[in-house]
Amino acid sequence: MVELTVDHEGTEKKVKVDKALMAVGRGAVTADLGLEKTGVRVEKGWVQVDEAYRTAEANVYAIGDAIGGLLLAHVAGAEGFSAAETIGGRKGEHVDYNRVPRVTYTHPQVASVGLTEEQARDLGHEVKSQRFSFKYNAMAVIQDETDGFAKVVYEADSGDLLGVHIVGQHASELVSEAALARFLEASAWEVGTNIHPHPTLSETLGEAAQLSAGISIYW
Repeated sequence: MVELTVDHEGTEKKVKVDKALMAVGRGAVTADLGLEKTGVRVEKGWVQVDEAYRTAEANVYAIGDAIGGLLLAHVAGAEGFSAAETIGGRKGEHVDYNRVPRVTYTHPQVASVGLTEEQARDLGHEVKSQRFSFKYNAMAVIQDETDGFAKVVYEADSGDLLGVHIVGQHASELVSEAALARFLEASAWEVGTNIHPHPTLSETLGEAAQLSAGISIYW
């Protein structure tokens, strides 16, 4: 048994758990690549690149964990696609990191895309948010997996979607709709009026968006 003291929003509380996992982070493994013999610039282990993922050595490109940022496989894939487009003579689109979906494979899963409320306020947005609990979702009840929620962060005036945060089973699958909505610069109303099949977990996002747009039939 492990006893932890947790500081949550300024309040300390003690939590007893069976095990505690400590993660110390990750770093780039670039020390033995011979980069010091080239014009490639490296700072604190991270290879420095421009908007096209080109290094200071004109014919050398770098992506993924070697350059830092979001250390995710799907981010590396998107960066690689962009770099390959540039190398092939086409203008590759630089990855928009604000619309990259992020997933933590815990139980329940945690997934998000876009801004948190705090981040949005720091950027000057007038922010509102709504959440819908999995315990009111038919499929979650059927599968007896009702822990979690879908939360929508949106611009108060326009209703534009700023961020989506999901905790619950299959959150990793549900977040893709939110990522597409961010890519299309959709509003909460547009996500909420999109018809979600019933019964599915995807309805949690639809319901949260409907609450945000003021068109929910429940509240």
